[in-house]
Amino acid sequence: MHDECIPPDLVDRLHALGHADVVRAQALAEDGDWFCARAWARLLAGRGELEEALRVLAPYVGTSWWTAAAEAARLLDAEGRGEEAYALLLPHVADWCLAEALAEVGVRVGRGEEVTALLAARTVPGCPCARCGSPECGGRYPEPFNAVNLLASVREGQGRTDEAVEVLRTYGSTPVNNRDPLAELLVRHGRIDELRAYAAGEDRLEAARRLAEVLEARGGCGGCGRGVPAACGARRLRTAGGSRAGAGHDAGRRT
Repeated sequence: MHDECIPPDLVDRLHALGHADVVRAQALAEDGDWFCARAWARLLAGRGELEEALRVLAPYVGTSWWTAAAEAARLLDAEGRGEEAYALLLPHVADWCLAEALAEVGVRVGRGEEVTALLAARTVPGCPCARCGSPECGGRYPEPFNAVNLLASVREGQGRTDEAVEVLRTYGSTPVNNRDPLAELLVRHGRIDELRAYAAGEDRLEAARRLAEVLEARGGCGGCGRGVPAACGARRLRTAGGSRAGAGHDAGRRT
């Protein structure tokens, strides 16, 4: 059902040229096209026909495909049906992308503590490692791989910034797309002195890059003190095209 799909830009073009009937036919066919189904579901939801939109997505959601589940949850949440979106996402907490959506929706519907408990259980010592299956790794590689990052995001969403920082300091933040979650959190809350101290540590390239960006936006690095040399060097690396993949995982999977 997901192979040889019509490219999404072609689907958009068909719709723009007035061929919505073609998109609808492909969306509802027995061997339907995913991108047509997604486009048709979004069109229906935009018309206020959410139930029909969900029926269009149902064959895909029924396969437990993360992309379809995320799309259905997005439509539900956009219509103020966050509890239903939460229930749809809950069984997929081990999937890193759906876990992100679960954390966001969970905070909005007041289920932050429940999400925190689910994610924390995946980081405790004795939890089987997602890479080798052994409990001896002590949760070093949890499933989802971004469980710690999401724990912090839930705390931040609840307005508990100090706890979010502590989570990332205690368990270690996992860089995703060359961004260090702790560094980003500190920047969002204006805690630049803490960022400077953090970036000065060993193997903190992403944090040093972020510090360099902040200092550059403030008018340069002169007189800014400890951590600046590493930050400036990281900035030059980034400009030259240097990069490092986030934690060795497929961090670019998105709809």
